[in-house]
Amino acid sequence: MNTEAAEQFSLLQLERTLVRFKIPWVVFAIVLAVSVFLLSSKPSLELGSDKLLEYAVHDAVITGYVLLMWPLSKFLLTKSLASLASLAGEHPAPPPPPNSAREWILPLAFGLIMALIDNSDTENFLSLSPWLFIISGVITYAVIAWAVYAVFVSARQVTRYVSNITLAHVFDITPFRPVANWSLSISAMIMVGLSISLMFLGGDFMDVQNLVVYILTSLMGAVVFFAGMWSTHALMANRKEQELRRINEELDSLHNEILANVKNRELESAQALLQTSETLATHKARVEKLPEWPYTFGDLGGLVSSALLPYVLDMIFKIF
Repeated sequence: MNTEAAEQFSLLQLERTLVRFKIPWVVFAIVLAVSVFLLSSKPSLELGSDKLLEYAVHDAVITGYVLLMWPLSKFLLTKSLASLASLAGEHPAPPPPPNSAREWILPLAFGLIMALIDNSDTENFLSLSPWLFIISGVITYAVIAWAVYAVFVSARQVTRYVSNITLAHVFDITPFRPVANWSLSISAMIMVGLSISLMFLGGDFMDVQNLVVYILTSLMGAVVFFAGMWSTHALMANRKEQELRRINEELDSLHNEILANVKNRELESAQALLQTSETLATHKARVEKLPEWPYTFGDLGGLVSSALLPYVLDMIFKIF
């Protein structure tokens, strides 16, 4: 399966809908971001000119950022699926994500609940401004919730493709590297999104509320990083365990043969078997060092760097 075919297999309902109506994803993202800005501009200005940046601009930028980053994540996802599909042998490609109503219901429900919570202290719902805030909030929170839903659906797709793998070579992790790249991209996008949000909202980074948000978001980024690779890790660990089991069985058999030959004074045969046993033991040591995750130290460095990004940016803003 090539990348283009994998992309078609992994399309979600929202993506299929935009394709059906021939609406480019970038246009859709910009329209939603501009809509959020226009909806929240009036009520933001009523609270003060400084609130325009904190509310209207912030929500519009976050909405646009989440949607515009999705194509990059999708590109890395399709590369992962195509790479995994190449190891599936004769197995057919897994089915595309189901046409589930949850893709619409869950984000919209989450958006409505969060928007109502944000505006729960509003006293006059008879005026237009609170409703504009609620509508813009529903859009922003629904976009974020949709992105989270899409990541989980994508992770399930990776798991389905991994379950079909039959041709994986225990020493070659190259086909699994795209999965690590995709997982890292999701984690990095989460931390960059947090950095953008903190820049617009302002306040002291060391405030308890900001620290709690930062720590929870960093933990979520780390969980997403490892969770996205979990099925791949399970496969790699299982293949490694199988190879070690085979080696141990051969070593046990060789050990018994060596002892039998020594007992029968067949020393030349015993010596030949001993050399074979030493070679196999060397091979075992090599297998034991094989990684069980597709990431590299560079990926871990990228994960740590993305987690530290909000703190670094806060220090830069304080200096300058």
